[in-house]
Amino acid sequence: MFRTSILCAALVLLAACQEEEVAETSEPPVRALKTITIEEVEETTTRRYPSVLQPGSISTLSFEVSGRLKEVDLNVGQRVSQGDLIAELDTTSLEIQVETAQASLDEANSLAK
Repeated sequence: MFRTSILCAALVLLAACQEEEVAETSEPPVRALKTITIEEVEETTTRRYPSVLQPGSISTLSFEVSGRLKEVDLNVGQRVSQGDLIAELDTTSLEIQVETAQASLDEANSLAK
């Protein structure tokens, strides 16, 4: 009988422990929440990389006579082929040079007669 009463007492104590555990776990655990405050930042970072850009090939263009450019019909990176008009000289200075040369010739011819 003594064993039976010890067994009953042990069962009562075990049952009481289980009820306390259930009571403790009935509330959900508090979980941590990581928060970040986002603020407006006016500072900007500009990165500069010193370098020199060079084209793959260089073409030197020139006219047979000197003068001012009237029109340039060429864009950066545009492909051109032989015979395409890419720039035009102002003909005013050339016409003045021709008239000056003609006047000098006429003057030389008049003095020679």
